[in-house]
Amino acid sequence: MPNAPAINRRQAQRFAATLECKVLRPWTTSYLAARTADISETGALLIIEAGSPLHVGEEIEIGLSWQGEALIVAERMIRGRVVRAGGSDLRMQPVAVEFDSAQTRVRSLNAAA
Repeated sequence: MPNAPAINRRQAQRFAATLECKVLRPWTTSYLAARTADISETGALLIIEAGSPLHVGEEIEIGLSWQGEALIVAERMIRGRVVRAGGSDLRMQPVAVEFDSAQTRVRSLNAAA
């Protein structure tokens, strides 16, 4: 059915939030600069800046700057996997990530809004 309404498969409410972040590809030990477009307790839409494109199924680690905190603190890295990856124009790539565990800290973003 071409006009069927889209089904929302999200497990948690998303919030529009621009947070600076770094994405680690563990197999390369290199970080990519990124920012969030939106985030929930279970995942985020990231805009990756430059670098080689990420692919669906790729496991990554994300360091988020929560209210000005340092980005790369090993014990705060969030593990996840890429569930959707847009095309890369060599400058930016949108990537949807599902976190391995719920990030309840996201609730504070909603409270601050």
